[in-house]
Amino acid sequence: MKKLITDPDQSLLYASALDLLGMMLTNVSSDYKQGNIARLIHDFLKQRLIGSNLTQNTVWVNNLYFDVNKPSILLYSEIKTPKAIRGFRADYSKPSIRDEKLQAQGYNDEKASAVCLIAAFIHFHDHPTLPFNLCLSIREQEQDCPDRKITTQIPDTGKFDYAIIGQPTGMHLATAEKGNMILICSSVSPFQTSVTEEDENAIYNALQDILWFSSYQFPRISHALGAIRMTVTEIQGGISPYCIPPDCRFTVNIRLTDAYTSEDILEIIHAHTHCHITVSHINEFASSVSHQHPLVLAGLSIGRSAYTITATEKHPFNIPSVSMGPGEILRSGQPDEIIYSEEIH
Repeated sequence: MKKLITDPDQSLLYASALDLLGMMLTNVSSDYKQGNIARLIHDFLKQRLIGSNLTQNTVWVNNLYFDVNKPSILLYSEIKTPKAIRGFRADYSKPSIRDEKLQAQGYNDEKASAVCLIAAFIHFHDHPTLPFNLCLSIREQEQDCPDRKITTQIPDTGKFDYAIIGQPTGMHLATAEKGNMILICSSVSPFQTSVTEEDENAIYNALQDILWFSSYQFPRISHALGAIRMTVTEIQGGISPYCIPPDCRFTVNIRLTDAYTSEDILEIIHAHTHCHITVSHINEFASSVSHQHPLVLAGLSIGRSAYTITATEKHPFNIPSVSMGPGEILRSGQPDEIIYSEEIH
């Protein structure tokens, strides 16, 4: 059998990871979907004689010596390419490397974690005596395909026992994550000119509900995940300075915990607000894993620490998992987002 070229030299593997990270920015498709990046990763693995599968913008592959009698660990990451945000000063399509800092949108958020998972998989791919199986799955960002399930894009090789999710945690172990629900809310009023004496105003109606979302505290608090958090993130209303708009729309991002079901939360919201509400996205599986779990103990044994993370979105499946990756969550989505090359190393 021809020996697989899997970059056993750590310096070569590190250089390959940096190259892949740079190529992710220069191969972004124009409509902000992940087709180009998924193909890029597929070809990157193929160049190392690792045959991967490409399904619906998801790349997945098992280790060479996969054994159904061994426990299986899923290495999973979602990659998204957000539109350029206001205040981002670097050229979006050209990543910048300066003073050991790599600068581009999404580098810290998930792309650095994804390339590190890929590098780890390459390193272990052809080890014949691993005590576990590895499945690598790199997927397009979930909100681009809300109806797809990860289980339909990974082969039927038995259940996964654990998962490592690529997210910026400073290479420590995040053992609990909140779920996520997005609401599109709409307040209405009769369309009329601003000179009328009518008090009905869609913007005023929306503001009343927005104030409730900003101040309401759910009574039950999760021991592992803390309080449910509701944040208004978008608002749209008005077509002319001379007309009272017939509707005002706003978006609410809700971070879920295991203290309430999504149905319970929606029932409370409907009881306290007057707007029309549509659930545009939901990932309800808030989760936590014990610090005595074998995956957590393995991380602690090599000097990593374990903590609860509540700022990121939960992955779309329900198995014991930890989130781990280079970078810091507070850098994500910021103007001039950066990752340090040493963090990847």
